[in-house]
Amino acid sequence: LAGGSLRSWQRKAPELAKQGLARLQKPEGGKPVWFVHRSVDRHLNRFPTACERDEQQRPGLMTLHPRHQVEAAYKRAHWLKAWRDLCDGRRDRSLTEKDLAGRIVGQAKQAEGESFAICFASLQRWHRLYRGVGADGKCRGVEALVDRRGQNAAGGGIQEPRTPAAVEHFNALYRTELKLSVRQCHDATLRESGRRGWYWPAAYSATTAWLKRYDDVPLSLVCRYGTRAYSKKYMPYNEMDWEAVVPGEFYVCDHTQCDFWVVYKNELIRPWLTSIQDCRTRAIVGWHLGPRPHQEAILLSLRMAFTDYAIPKTIRIDNGKDFTAKSITGLTKAEVRRLRSELGRDWKKAMRRDRDMLAIDKRDPKWRGIAAELGVELIFATPYAAWSKGTIERWFGRFESETAKLMVSYCGNSPQNRPESLPDILKGRSGPRGSARAAPALLDASDIPTLESAREHLAGDLDLYHAAAHRGHGLSGLSPRAAWDRFNVGVRKADADALAFLVSVRGTYRVTGNGVAVQVGGQKLTFGARSAALRPWIGKDVLVAVDLERPGECFAFNPRNRRMIGRLDPNQKIHPAANTDDVREAIATVQRERKMMRQARASSANRTRTAVQLANADRAARLAELRATGTDDRRAVTVRAVQTGFEGASKLARGPVKPEPSEYDNVDFDKLWEQSRIEREAWAENERRIQEDREYLELEQGREFGLRCGSFTEHG
Repeated sequence: LAGGSLRSWQRKAPELAKQGLARLQKPEGGKPVWFVHRSVDRHLNRFPTACERDEQQRPGLMTLHPRHQVEAAYKRAHWLKAWRDLCDGRRDRSLTEKDLAGRIVGQAKQAEGESFAICFASLQRWHRLYRGVGADGKCRGVEALVDRRGQNAAGGGIQEPRTPAAVEHFNALYRTELKLSVRQCHDATLRESGRRGWYWPAAYSATTAWLKRYDDVPLSLVCRYGTRAYSKKYMPYNEMDWEAVVPGEFYVCDHTQCDFWVVYKNELIRPWLTSIQDCRTRAIVGWHLGPRPHQEAILLSLRMAFTDYAIPKTIRIDNGKDFTAKSITGLTKAEVRRLRSELGRDWKKAMRRDRDMLAIDKRDPKWRGIAAELGVELIFATPYAAWSKGTIERWFGRFESETAKLMVSYCGNSPQNRPESLPDILKGRSGPRGSARAAPALLDASDIPTLESAREHLAGDLDLYHAAAHRGHGLSGLSPRAAWDRFNVGVRKADADALAFLVSVRGTYRVTGNGVAVQVGGQKLTFGARSAALRPWIGKDVLVAVDLERPGECFAFNPRNRRMIGRLDPNQKIHPAANTDDVREAIATVQRERKMMRQARASSANRTRTAVQLANADRAARLAELRATGTDDRRAVTVRAVQTGFEGASKLARGPVKPEPSEYDNVDFDKLWEQSRIEREAWAENERRIQEDREYLELEQGREFGLRCGSFTEHG
């Protein structure tokens, strides 16, 4: 009676019988019964059998599990049904289920092969799983017989390969710069496989295992992280043969921030270490520990290296703005911008190839930087490539492990390595609010090292480092000091005073009415406002040198012949909160200078009047002498008044005005002009050749002088 009442079906049955969808049957000894075809109403459809239900599950199982595992599950279901039919239809009750299972096992082994895993216990387990109920309350059926371990029951099956289209879809998601996770790519590929009928395992662990085994890791790396990461990890690099150089020939310089805290000017800071290392012996030839990295730290390190050890031929430096400062490279920021616009991104390479080509004015002997003045070639390291400065980077690692970790205020190079007690150490107590946490018991912050004590500690560790054996390439277990003494074949040295001057030079600066303004340590300092020797140079450029250890001492030099102009005192500045006496004294000083200027101006006016009188008297005397001797060559001039039309009159002059005869009446001025033009061009061509010969001679003399001094490098 599903889908309607009995009376409604009795009323519909005759009409359906005419269409062949119903029939009336009269059983013997009973009432007639109408039989209606199930296609008439969906409510008449019977519930599917177990076999029909299993076949309906097949498409879904194929998308969720490997094909061979699904086929193996249906084989188990087939032999399970055969065993249950045999058990349900037995007539001899003396036969047990185990006896009937023996028959099914024999038939299965004969049909599927001896490798097919089936026995009485397996049939019992399959029957229990097959009749189990899932989370949705329905019978699980064949789904429960699928082996989810990646292998068949015999243990010798091989997992079915993934569909190539699914693998391509996964790689299209995984190998992108979006850096999608494996989970995201797996889920997206699984959904796409369900729509397109591809095979892709449902288990995430299967995808991770497959990716770990079959993924092309270099290709995935370059697609996800770019060529720089690929080059860093997989591309080969050029190994340096440090045995080909001698000590004092090749240096490398760089900054690093220390992994400990120090006290500097009543504040806690992490200092910066600037180091210069000799690549042949691994010796630290110059260093400076300061509050921040800047060009002064580099210059102090260079001064130590050049004075105590040697002046090298080549220095590999970083690309930071403090390494490209004018005092080191000889180029200002404006000149760098001009070179970058003219030569593009490879302007540094062009500067290494031919430094003379980049000179702003070759005939002007400007300050070229300490490197060019000493004949040192600068090589800029590869940007964002720590391995291009490999020897000093390894030294920084050793500095952290052997020096920084011995500081009580060590903070680690990462949050994972930071000591848990560091905040309590910096605050100078044993624990938070008297807790019993293990930490050094500090009564105050006096145990935290100062910048000066850290410098002393570093100097002592460097002595130990130079005396310890080194396992670097080309050292053969020698210490840096022993390697320097053994392999040293002569180094370049310079006079201490001259070297101090070269290191102190900041470059050329324009002189103004208030002296020169120099950047020292990131701060603008002014010098020479009251210097009388600097007054003639106002509006011109001078070479300025500032002592790095005593920034208050400044000297000015002639940029052409390097002769000293004078010492420049720092400009005195008035504090905004200065008292009245200080202001009055400053005003009085300015008034005295103005009074001296007024007096000089008055005397200048008197001298001007006297000079005019003397010049006129001299002129009169010379004219009198010419007229007395008759050599003044004066001619009589006849003046005639003529009325013109531009003087307010409307009539012309009566009668033509006859000009005076002249010696130039019969001269051809066009011919004279053409002859003069030819002579001028010949004179200009002669002057140009003379100038070229002079420049060539100066260049040859400079080349010869540079070769004698050893500071000129000729590029092929």
